[in-house]
Amino acid sequence: GLSQPTLDLCNGTYPSEEKRTARLQVRAVDNLGETALSTEAVLYSSGADTTNAFTELRRTAEACPTGPVDSPVGLPTVTTRFRPAPDADWPQVPSVERLAFAFDTIDDGGDSSYQVAVYLRRGRALLGVYFSHADTPTAVVEGKTALGDIVNIFAARLAKVPVAAISTTA
Repeated sequence: GLSQPTLDLCNGTYPSEEKRTARLQVRAVDNLGETALSTEAVLYSSGADTTNAFTELRRTAEACPTGPVDSPVGLPTVTTRFRPAPDADWPQVPSVERLAFAFDTIDDGGDSSYQVAVYLRRGRALLGVYFSHADTPTAVVEGKTALGDIVNIFAARLAKVPVAAISTTA
């Protein structure tokens, strides 16, 4: 539902969250019950709103403090340390814009996890693809296990969504 945040990178504040009109998040779990992959499909009021969301994500990542950041929406306090973007050699799907982040999160207890968050946008649709344990990925999508291949599958699916479903002018 819309009460849960979509954008929570670096526990930032994202005004574009108020422009969401629909949201569905799905988790895939591995044999141990750990989240292997999560996807989040979101519709915004307009394509301009998804553009703003991408701008907010970039700005938040660039300005992310080096120490712990309290969550503005009640999530745990974490320290986020960004790594180089993981998508330098991933194929680009025409009509779909991609923004990918690789990062470590460290909680108050000192536990660290390596994560990858990829955001795909087309029109007023935004799709988040999240890998909670990117150092030991266990997700399999259409027989693919590499992060870039999995993201490409979702980007190709987003590219096939009819324009009328993701446009405010169609």
